[in-house]
Amino acid sequence: MKKFILLIFSALIVINLMQSITYADNFQAPTIPKPATLPGPVSNSADQNKNYLTNNLIPTIVKGSLGILGGASLIFLIYGGVQYLMSFQNEEHANNAKNTIIYALAGLMLGILSYSIVNIIGYIDYIDATQRPKNIVVCPVGQVYVITDQKTNAGSCQQASSQ
Repeated sequence: MKKFILLIFSALIVINLMQSITYADNFQAPTIPKPATLPGPVSNSADQNKNYLTNNLIPTIVKGSLGILGGASLIFLIYGGVQYLMSFQNEEHANNAKNTIIYALAGLMLGILSYSIVNIIGYIDYIDATQRPKNIVVCPVGQVYVITDQKTNAGSCQQASSQ
């Protein structure tokens, strides 16, 4: 009886594999819609993925790791303080406690510095070097841009008057 069930089960697997091979040219990968409760970009476009990465994911990871770093720094500050109080005029223990406090503060400063660097880099808006913003006009040397229409900021380059 076990051999018969195993034979039927293996035959069903083979039939299923043969069907998938015969329909391979019409195959389209199944897509699962992303629920609104999951984090991440809604569509699969590369720009949105990049924006999600730079605007949401990396800052969240950095903030979380900064929180962990701050907690560890606080624990080591307390530990160093207790060590310093318990040294009882023993110079070696007092120096070890001072070093623990100094290293905890240095780690905290390094974490804050890394957070600020990531935020600065995250807020930089990179543009192609060949593109210039439309509201900047470059005039030849000795000329200035004079606005003639206040609504559209339209104007022209004119010779600078010497005063």
